[in-house]
Amino acid sequence: MLGSGSAGSRASSGVRLGGGLLCVVVSLGVLLYQGPRTWNALDRNANENSWRNKLDRLVAPGGFTGIDKQFQEHALLLVPKDATFTVVPPPSPEVAEKDYSMNAITQEGLAPWLRYLLMPARETDPGSARYVLCYGCDTRPWDAVTTWLWISDRGQSTSVRQHGLKIGRVRAL
Repeated sequence: MLGSGSAGSRASSGVRLGGGLLCVVVSLGVLLYQGPRTWNALDRNANENSWRNKLDRLVAPGGFTGIDKQFQEHALLLVPKDATFTVVPPPSPEVAEKDYSMNAITQEGLAPWLRYLLMPARETDPGSARYVLCYGCDTRPWDAVTTWLWISDRGQSTSVRQHGLKIGRVRAL
């Protein structure tokens, strides 16, 4: 009885060893097949993005969602890291679509993206913000209390002047 258990144990060990070796061989085969392909894909991706500077790589995700590149760059330049800001969107989805070609994704993603982009600056309510990021907003309520630091040169229509891409600092009252 003792001997037969030993033979079964040896057979079981052989099956385990064979299974283990099979797993190693399959893993090596996958690595040899996929490894160079993955490396080449990563290298191709790095080469495609190598022309971008650090700033271009930083604002690219906002650009993919339709947010103006110059607006993002100036926001990074003008809003200090310890500042508070508010994002004021267009007065209506219709104005956003018609005057700024802002689709629903851009409209929904504007404030969250700027909140991320400008960290550690903090988004706050309009009444306590030191900086105003006007992305197609009606600037008339802000004009009396804001020094506009940057105004987009996109078009010169009345609509663009009243609902512009602007970044400003709220003056102390």
